[in-house]
Amino acid sequence: MSGMERFTQRARRVLSLAHQEAERTRKNSINTEHLLVGLMLEEGGVAGRVLRELGLTVERVREVVERVTTPSEDFDPNRVELGLETQQALEFAVEEARRLGHHYIGTEHILLGLVRVDSTAMEALRRLGVNAEQIRRQTRHVLNEVAAAPRNNSLGTSLRPGRIHEALILHGQEDQRKIIAAFIQSLWLTPVLIDNHSAIDLGLDLLDGFSNDADLAILVLSNDPQIEETKSKMSERQDQNIAYELGYFRGKLGRKRVCVLYQDDFHEEVKSFSPFTGVVFIPFDTAGTWMTLLTKTIQDIGLRSSP
Repeated sequence: MSGMERFTQRARRVLSLAHQEAERTRKNSINTEHLLVGLMLEEGGVAGRVLRELGLTVERVREVVERVTTPSEDFDPNRVELGLETQQALEFAVEEARRLGHHYIGTEHILLGLVRVDSTAMEALRRLGVNAEQIRRQTRHVLNEVAAAPRNNSLGTSLRPGRIHEALILHGQEDQRKIIAAFIQSLWLTPVLIDNHSAIDLGLDLLDGFSNDADLAILVLSNDPQIEETKSKMSERQDQNIAYELGYFRGKLGRKRVCVLYQDDFHEEVKSFSPFTGVVFIPFDTAGTWMTLLTKTIQDIGLRSSP
């Protein structure tokens, strides 16, 4: 489905947990009840908190689900796929994020999308005395609490309350972007992963949608084994696109809020981008020095003002 690149790390983990739950219950489809259990198992997410505060537990949900469902007769762990109602719930999650003005999809959006589908998950919730309106109301309450509370990052300084601070992550290998996203999240920033399309491919309007609320843009220059071209044969168009993005984000966010993480063999590309003075260039090393330098960059751009 479209928009998956905007799912947060926790939201993606929910989908992984839902897949595991489908296998545990011997179902060939990842159904809404599995998604519900996944939301509860991801305890650090907003959705998990909402459901717990409504008096639900994983054990109670599983017990009710088992009463209203049966395993697939031809269960095959190699054929587990997203069920149609689950796909619909995830599409609604994207809509819910858009409606709330969020440029990421978190567990809260998945929960809000889930309650819009009349499915086994909602049947289980009704049997447990919880309805869709209660979930919507409690989700609003928790989101308002999160937005209003001052949050401390690992620098010992506080981010501005009442606002989600976003860092866009573009390019690089998927596992690299996930590592960067996890680190960004540890600093109490919200990572927004944009897939490996260029700004020209995405279109200016879509980039505007991502960058309007962003505090930082991180471009990753690395070899991607999924790309047939080797780094030495990187196309001229790719170079042009990255230069375009650097210029775009520098103008949109300011020079100090644009960061390039690059592997050692991209020195020549970095030199070619030298006209973008003020943009932060950080070697993406295996020793992890990049984390210290990126932390300093985040500190220098002032994401630590007092409430």
